[in-house]
This record gives sequence, C-alpha cells and structure tokens, in this order.
Amino acid sequence: MNNQEEELRGIRYKTEQIDEAVAGKTLDNTLSVLRGCLEKSFISQSEKGIEIPAGAMNALSANLKTICSIFLPHFSNADSLALKYQFRYKLGSKLIYLLSALAVIAVTAQSLFSSLPHEIVLIEIVCIAVILIIIKYGNSLGWHRRWLDYRMLAELFRFAVFMAMAGEKASVNIPGRSLYDAGNKKDWIFARFSDVWLQWQELRLTVPGDATSIEILKKFISLAWLEDQRKYHLKNVMRHLQKHKRYSVAGETLFFLTLIASVLHYMNIGGHSLGPYLTFLAISMPATGSAFSALRSHFEHNRLARRSEKMAAYLEELESQLVAVDTIDGLLRIVREAEALMLNENSEWYVMIGFRKMETPA
Repeated sequence: MNNQEEELRGIRYKTEQIDEAVAGKTLDNTLSVLRGCLEKSFISQSEKGIEIPAGAMNALSANLKTICSIFLPHFSNADSLALKYQFRYKLGSKLIYLLSALAVIAVTAQSLFSSLPHEIVLIEIVCIAVILIIIKYGNSLGWHRRWLDYRMLAELFRFAVFMAMAGEKASVNIPGRSLYDAGNKKDWIFARFSDVWLQWQELRLTVPGDATSIEILKKFISLAWLEDQRKYHLKNVMRHLQKHKRYSVAGETLFFLTLIASVLHYMNIGGHSLGPYLTFLAISMPATGSAFSALRSHFEHNRLARRSEKMAAYLEELESQLVAVDTIDGLLRIVREAEALMLNENSEWYVMIGFRKMETPA
C-alpha cells in the first residue's frame, strides 16, 4: 500500500459525516460504564475494610475524567463510522448472493413455463444490474476498507483509556511480526492515534502508585477491560455459531428438498403436469442453497467463533494473573500483555476479513 493512498484514507476519515446521535449514545454509554467500574473498584476496597486516601480517590477519578475527555470522543466517532460501513458492506454482500439466486430462479421459470410473460426475464436483468452496481458502488466508496480501518482505530482508542489509566505508553504499531502492514509509520490509522495520544502525554498526569491505588486500578482494569472483553467474546462465540448454523440449516434443507424433487421427477410422479414444477424446484432450490452456503463461507462465522473462544480463554488467564500481582510493575506487565494480545487479535481479524471483498459470485 503506497503512502499516497494512506494519506488519502486519513484525509477521508477527517471529512466523514458523523451520526451525532449514534456517536453521542456510544460516548454516554461508554463513559457511564467506565465510571461505574471505577466506583465498583472503590467499593471493593471499602468492603475489605481498607481506607482509601482521599487524595488517591480524587486523583484516579480526575485522571479518568481527563482520559475520557481526550479518547472517548475519538472512540465513539470511529465506532459509529465502523458500524455504518459494516452494515452497508454486510447488506451489500447478502444482496449479491441472494439476487444471484433470484436471477437463476427467474430465468428457470421463464424457460420452463411458457404461460409466463416474456417480461419475467427482466427480473434476471435487474438482479444482475443491481449486483454489478452494488459491487462497483460499494468498492469504489470503500465500504469494506472503511469498516476495517475505523474498527481498528476505534479499538486503539478503547485500549488507550486503560493504558493511560495505568500510566503505561500505548503501542503505535503491531507488536512483533504481523501480516497487517501497520508497522509502517506511514499507516494513517496509527498516525492518527499517535496524534491523539500525544495530547495525553503532554498533560503528564501522575498515576498514584500506593498499594491501595494499585488494587483499585487492578479492579478497574479487570472489570472495565479484561472482563468486559471476555464477556464480549463469549457472546461473540454464540452469535457467530448461531449464524453459521442458520446458514447451514437453510442450505442443507434446500438441498434435501432438491433431492426429494429430483427423485419424484425421476419416478415420473405427477406425470407431465408436475414435471415442469419438479424441474423448476430441482434447479432453483440448489441455487438458493448455494447462496446460503456462500454467505456462510463469506462471513467466516465458524472461524470467527473459534477465534473469540480462544480470546475469551486468554483473557480469563490474564484476569487470574492480574489478581496475583501486588506491585505497579506487575500491573504494567499485565496491561502490556493485554494490549499486545488484543492488538494482535485485531490485526489478524483485519487481515482475515480483508480478503472478503464484495465480488461477483463464482
């Protein structure tokens, strides 16, 4: 990817029209969750009979407020854009495969049933035209690429909240070797993130390092980040497996019905009166079943479910390790491991989904 293209993508992001209602709702909800988690962290220490110094409590609360004011607006904007282009890309992809099946159904009906008007062939023409328009329009506007870019950017701003709360420097590239080409400093996503991160660094806020503050930070990071992401991935497993199953059941059912129609046609049941209808079903149902199978493969539901399953296990292990640490160095080590884990997971997702562009069905 050349530097000029990276610059254009960065400029395009700055000129995006943000849905203020969606972004505002995301901002309010995220801020409410973070405040709630910090409050629960204070309460957990009080329930243990530990007195929290007023200075530490005020410092942590003030830090969270400042951190959220810097990173959350960027997170909510990138998140709302990612959701917008994800919806467009997925809707466009579904229409491509389903309209392909409808085109086959239309031309089959026109060929088998002479009583149908010749204009029925217009359905095939319209379906093919719409498919080509979606592919041309969607790819030229970059629905797929924008979804991936903005989701990656949103996750970087999510990580930044917790890195900043712990007083640790956030990464400005993917740790280690990765197929994702963001190790290049020209990458606009990390360049944009770095600009915002510098705003935080310039404030040079102090992170309390006393034992009580460390325990509070441990609880906050565990609740608001590690546990939150683990629960997300567990839900993701169920969501993707359910979608994979729906596509599989739909495709298998249609192929089973095709078998029945073919057997009935072979046995000449119904004679000439049912023959054309059985032929129509024997052709149209596999076409529709193939569309569902293609969608199942295109969206990688089974593979994404397995990835989330592994991520949930890794995050649970990090949660257990975090409980055992009692020094700021131990806390920072876990925070760095969590960031590296999630960065690599996001970069691998970016590469994997990056191959699934909108194309004409094979």
